[in-house]
Amino acid sequence: MRRGNIFREEYLISCEMYSNINEEEIIKNVDLSIKRNGTFDKIKKEVTERLKDSAELQKIEKEIQSEIETILNNYGDLPKEGIHRLVRSKIQEHSRLKNEINRQAKIELDKPNMKKLLNDSVREKVSEEVDKFL
Repeated sequence: MRRGNIFREEYLISCEMYSNINEEEIIKNVDLSIKRNGTFDKIKKEVTERLKDSAELQKIEKEIQSEIETILNNYGDLPKEGIHRLVRSKIQEHSRLKNEINRQAKIELDKPNMKKLLNDSVREKVSEEVDKFL
């Protein structure tokens, strides 16, 4: 048997072996599995911890705390619900805080260690799912 025929036969066998793989089912199962095993929670927790150390976010947080103290000093006679509404609206108005959190979260998520964590988890789950079809 010629060498080319051997490779052709191996190719045909591997094509047949993988022909019954349902990609949509694998994607769905990998997605569910990653969510269930807490990969996204691990990433979220790590990013949150890093964001807490951000000097810019700490500065913005101090500004908001100062504004809240002003609200409490000026509107302290309002019922708790009224104060709560004022504080919530003040925080929601603070677009700089939201923008900075989003910006820094994107930076953290783009770091190689975060990508590696997600890639490793996805690779492991895909391998497990493909093995089910073989």
